[in-house]
Amino acid sequence: MAHGTHDVDDDPRNAGVLISVNGDLVPRERATVSVSVSVSVFDSGFVLGDGVWEGIRVHHGRPAFLDQHLDRLYEGAHALMIDIGLSRDELARRIDDTITANEMHDGVHIRLMVTRGMKRTPYQDPRLTVGPATVVIIAEQKEPLSATVSDGITLFTTHVRRATPDTLDPKLNAHSKLNHIVACIQAYTAGAVEALVLDPHGFVATATARTSSSSALPATGATRCERRTVGSASPASAPATRRTRREERAKRPTTCRLRTPPARERRPISRCGPDHGTS
Repeated sequence: MAHGTHDVDDDPRNAGVLISVNGDLVPRERATVSVSVSVSVFDSGFVLGDGVWEGIRVHHGRPAFLDQHLDRLYEGAHALMIDIGLSRDELARRIDDTITANEMHDGVHIRLMVTRGMKRTPYQDPRLTVGPATVVIIAEQKEPLSATVSDGITLFTTHVRRATPDTLDPKLNAHSKLNHIVACIQAYTAGAVEALVLDPHGFVATATARTSSSSALPATGATRCERRTVGSASPASAPATRRTRREERAKRPTTCRLRTPPARERRPISRCGPDHGTS
């Protein structure tokens, strides 16, 4: 059983991938244990989650929607006054170099991460940054679990809300994801796969793995949401009165199960933005 839409089939090729750390392509084991290439414990991303990132799928050897991804990355960095230290073309070349060095073509997910850089001391003031931005590119072979594609996923409507722009602007694809982590914990504790997150007005805003789930579901059709309640009684034993039914529903968390409709109901969906198929 999948624990979330981020679950993928294990691919042995990922054990030996080359990771781009500030322009140096290093083996995975060196990037995780070697002091000479590891990110500093004083790095802004480690100390504060101070940075921006993009999740990019690779199709036919090329990163999908790269221009849109770089637009959002550079706009977010500009808003946070982070100097990436690379032009768009230079960063795009690093991504291509990483794909080429790993001989990757399809079924690939790239995590592009940029942090403010190393700090003089672990404190949030950006003026205490003493080094250039840290740029890491991790490319891995990632295909969704077959069960996720065939069976769909369950969603739990969490109490955690999507932040407002004056709290943490949702337009910033920032490293700070603690609210989504709390939502995800609440969802899987309730027995669902992912959390459905509402905005402050109660409208659907996102999910804890919204873009990953879109890549895990079949790309040829839309999805349907079947509303149900966790631990609810069968229709035959349901309370008879409307008031009692309302009270019972209020006591139980609500989930949604995403399923692909029959072929006759499938409709084309748009793939015109950078969010499609990323995480």
